[in-house]
Amino acid sequence: MFTRAEKGSTEESENHSDGDADGDTDDHSEEEQSEEDEDSLIEDLSKLRIVDLRAELKKRKQPVGGLKAELVARLAKARQNDAE
Repeated sequence: MFTRAEKGSTEESENHSDGDADGDTDDHSEEEQSEEDEDSLIEDLSKLRIVDLRAELKKRKQPVGGLKAELVARLAKARQNDAE
């Protein structure tokens, strides 16, 4: 059995070992955030009507033909390029 002090020190050491073993948690979180942003953008664009998607693509001088999923992907890519 642990004494109260020993048990507390064991819990503290366990709590401090929650970090990533490689120490590169920041790299993963930035990549994950970027993927989440892209997914969120595609989700938002998917809510638009095809007519609206085509209008946005036309403003950006992008091809306006294709299935809705293609229009969404094309517009998402165009918007990301605009942001850069």
